[in-house]
Amino acid sequence: MSSMITPEAPWTENRRAFLDRSYEELRDGCCVDDVIDRLVDALYWFRADDPEDWARWVSDVAIAHPLKDLLHTDPFTHRSFAKPRGFAGDAMLLDLIYFDQGFACMRGQSEFAQRLYRRTRNALAPRAVREEI
Repeated sequence: MSSMITPEAPWTENRRAFLDRSYEELRDGCCVDDVIDRLVDALYWFRADDPEDWARWVSDVAIAHPLKDLLHTDPFTHRSFAKPRGFAGDAMLLDLIYFDQGFACMRGQSEFAQRLYRRTRNALAPRAVREEI
């Protein structure tokens, strides 16, 4: 299969090394917004490069990586992943988008978790739900 990744792809290392580096940077408090932007872009390219390999890689590597647990300190990210009722727009997720439960969930959380929640809550999709764009 020919690669769909272009030279402009925002990463050059192997996938595991990329996750390791992203985890270390976030854990150490480096530019959360920049790291998350780079992570989102890279994950897009990983998936676009080979969708079948993507599914195997996610189940074998990404789900077990400590980066997942770090990102899941954000209740929005965790709920989006867990979706216990199988519906992405469930009531609790909508409450997090609208902030009804967001502030309560963030009491006592780390500065990192609070910053990540503010960032994910203000991404384009949640802003569109709130009709802010």
